[in-house]
Amino acid sequence: MHASVHFFLILFSNLLLINNNIIYHCYNMDKSFFETPYINDDKTCATFKFFFEDHTLANVLRNQILENPNVEFCGYSIPHPSEEYFQLQIQTRNGLNVYDALLNGFEELSKLCDKTKKLFIEAVDKFKIDNNMS
Repeated sequence: MHASVHFFLILFSNLLLINNNIIYHCYNMDKSFFETPYINDDKTCATFKFFFEDHTLANVLRNQILENPNVEFCGYSIPHPSEEYFQLQIQTRNGLNVYDALLNGFEELSKLCDKTKKLFIEAVDKFKIDNNMS
């Protein structure tokens, strides 16, 4: 296998592993990974702190959560570049619980990673066939 192809397969595998690990921590409410410093009484507005993460996860997660029509607002901030966390603010409507919106965002992100990996592998296989590579 060509070195760059091997590199990208490892990269996508690691992205899937990282994403599945994040989903595991969220389902188990792992306080070493994230906390909820603010949530309103009806659980339609909350701020989450994700530790040891940066713009890479924050931006893609924000975009995925905003795909939900019952999410009114989703944004993130990194208070200072030297701090290893980001804050994600979610506000929902129609009674959607913010925890459900967050977990749905991670699940959809996981599906997107799976689809990207599948398409990449198919493209590599097609390239190999088209170029008589084994």
